[in-house]
Amino acid sequence: KAGLVAALVLATSFQWWQAATIAQVDMTLAFFVSAAPMLFYFIYRQERSRAPRSLVLALLLALGTLAKGPLGVAVPVFVILLFLWLQRDMVFLKKLPLAAGATIFLLVAGSWYGLALWQGGWSFLQRQIVDETLLTGIGSYGHHQSFYYFVPVLFFNTLPWSLFFPGLAVFFYQRRLCLAQDHLLY
Repeated sequence: KAGLVAALVLATSFQWWQAATIAQVDMTLAFFVSAAPMLFYFIYRQERSRAPRSLVLALLLALGTLAKGPLGVAVPVFVILLFLWLQRDMVFLKKLPLAAGATIFLLVAGSWYGLALWQGGWSFLQRQIVDETLLTGIGSYGHHQSFYYFVPVLFFNTLPWSLFFPGLAVFFYQRRLCLAQDHLLY
């Protein structure tokens, strides 16, 4: 039932139709930024050996980084760490093969960045990492919008469903304990 409702909401969202008909790396980024946290949660709930799937998680993070830079790793890792912090289970990270995962990440994403640095030199690093990622993130490079710029953008791009956001926020707040107990916090 939830899948059918989600499909209906997606199919009736204006922004999805608009974005789905043009070729952008944002769709690739969205796939990896969604797939990585989903795989993490599967690993988190799993009792058996986590190592093979954890290495796939590292690969997803690396491919997300290749899709659109450090955002491809920063967003999923933020979600994962926030979840573990809320669960008071940061020790879970010790159960993952972090060194092997970092190696895979660096081999996949780092190889491209290394080759690009070798080809483009420090000007590449300045433009791609410093300007496009760091300075754009803090608002001193690129598009200059206020910190709340995306609030109305999100509201208008998700119409008509954004009209339900306030009620949904109240519902989630009231049921926050039940959601955690039902493993729906994530």
